[in-house]
Amino acid sequence: MKQILYIILFAITSSAWAQATLEVNGETIAGTSLGNGRWQFTVGGESFLLIQEEAVKGLAQKVRELQADSLRSQEVIAAKDELLEAFEGYEANAKSYIEVQERALATADSLYRGYEQLYQDSKRLWSTDGISI
Repeated sequence: MKQILYIILFAITSSAWAQATLEVNGETIAGTSLGNGRWQFTVGGESFLLIQEEAVKGLAQKVRELQADSLRSQEVIAAKDELLEAFEGYEANAKSYIEVQERALATADSLYRGYEQLYQDSKRLWSTDGISI
């Protein structure tokens, strides 16, 4: 029955849209106009929607465009995810490098203060201010 219905539905979509009835196995079924060339028919408790071929083609084109847009968006997201992963790696490396540099600066500062103190001590010990001839 569904095959016959599809064949008749195709025949109706190809013909003038002035018809508001559908014939299935000798039974005439009235359709309800939904506007814009769309009709709704109920057969055996199931609803079927008839749409003009141009509208279906337009919808199919929109679907193809949206699928292409979705694919492009997925590719962009994948590329941005790769960049984020790379930047996170760079950030971790940079933090590690900064920690090493901070330890090196602390060591250099400690050495500077130690040598400065050593200089002050040696200056005091070797000073000739208290010696007179």
